[in-house]
Amino acid sequence: MDHIDHLQLDFERAQSNPLGGRPSIRSPRLLQFFGFFLTTVALGALMVSGLMALTQYNLLSSWARTQARIVSSEVYSTRYWANGARSTVGYWHTSYGFRCVVEYTVHGRRYESATDLGLRTTRIGAVERWPERLPPGTSVVVAYDPADPTQVRLAGDHRMTYAKALIGMPTEPWMLLGGVTLLLISQRLLRSSEKAPPAGY
Repeated sequence: MDHIDHLQLDFERAQSNPLGGRPSIRSPRLLQFFGFFLTTVALGALMVSGLMALTQYNLLSSWARTQARIVSSEVYSTRYWANGARSTVGYWHTSYGFRCVVEYTVHGRRYESATDLGLRTTRIGAVERWPERLPPGTSVVVAYDPADPTQVRLAGDHRMTYAKALIGMPTEPWMLLGGVTLLLISQRLLRSSEKAPPAGY
């Protein structure tokens, strides 16, 4: 909490009246707004990630697993047009994903099917290392639908199985921490301003 205390003192000094008057209340309210905004966005994103992970878990819990071999793998891109808001003009977006072809055997029958991470992102850095992780010849665990063994998904570890849900994990906890920190600072500043004597005393 020392870091929060130091930030609080900095804001109090910046908002203090040079003549010893009462500190301005606008900055604490502004901090409170941004803290509430960041916290709300982070919690919403975490809930969405949790729902995606739960959906994937429920699907794969009824699927069987087997060992497979990577035949080929690549990062692919898709361009699409997004309409802008009323005040902006639409423009082209590029999304990236990772896909591979796997070879596996189910009940003595050989299959070769295409699958991907189920992940589409505008950040190529989120997928560009997957071909290095899963080059041709790599052995990996896959989950397949017993009713249709051609339907297959990567299930080697949690990064593969829940890649779509985990994409926001590097940023969402930090957003939540930042939002909670701003809320704590704003509450302390508001309490300090309420206790401060009126100007002229």
